[in-house]
Amino acid sequence: MKSCIDYLRLASWGHVHYTDVMSNLMQNWPDDWERGKWLQYAGWRKESFFIGMGEQQKKRHSIMHASGFLAHTMHPVFMDYDKWYCTRIDIQRTVKKPEWVDLPKLYKHLGKNGTSLISSDENDTLYLGSRTSDKFTRLYEKLFEEMYLRLEFELKGKRALKAWQAIKNGEDVDRVYDYYLSELKLPIRYIKLFKNIEHKETDKAMTEERLHSAEKKLAWIMSLDATMLKAIGDHDIGERTKTIVRSWARHADKIDINS
Repeated sequence: MKSCIDYLRLASWGHVHYTDVMSNLMQNWPDDWERGKWLQYAGWRKESFFIGMGEQQKKRHSIMHASGFLAHTMHPVFMDYDKWYCTRIDIQRTVKKPEWVDLPKLYKHLGKNGTSLISSDENDTLYLGSRTSDKFTRLYEKLFEEMYLRLEFELKGKRALKAWQAIKNGEDVDRVYDYYLSELKLPIRYIKLFKNIEHKETDKAMTEERLHSAEKKLAWIMSLDATMLKAIGDHDIGERTKTIVRSWARHADKIDINS
């Protein structure tokens, strides 16, 4: 598959549906769940996945969403949840960025009507359309070991419902992507970049994205060293901090043994 689901959000009006899914997830995907919140929803969070319950239209309403590599790998599981409907789905393709690609220049070519450009030292992002519409498009650079170019469609409302239903009915994600690519008003050479591409580039980019995320987590953990040493040396909380560190070490040893 050369197209990837980069974000998926499903919702349900049933309290029982939330309980069933949460029970299934915790049995088949145990450990490391944390309490979390998203907007008016309170629930559970793990990695880039969240599931919670809140109130909408004065009724109990459930929601779950996953992003990035997790959305791509977990979407077949979500297809079994018949009582949940899709409120947003993002589908993307990623290619190595050719030298001729210039997003600020493309922005000037397209004009400011319905487009906007966000530039930074790391990358440029071109937005096409309104963020509040059922279809919103992003064309942006993404730096891993190399610079990539990603074209992503964000579908909401009726478009999300229809796209997700089509995928559940057996439609290929590539076909959904190609439909929106055919509607896109960009210079033909930009369109051709994302037509008939080898799936290896998108898969490689998704893998690098997952590893990049893991490296950031590791860097954050390493940054805690100085804070922990300072806390251990604190007269008031030193002993309690040592207890926490020892608990983490015991937990890590058990994981190592079980694996």
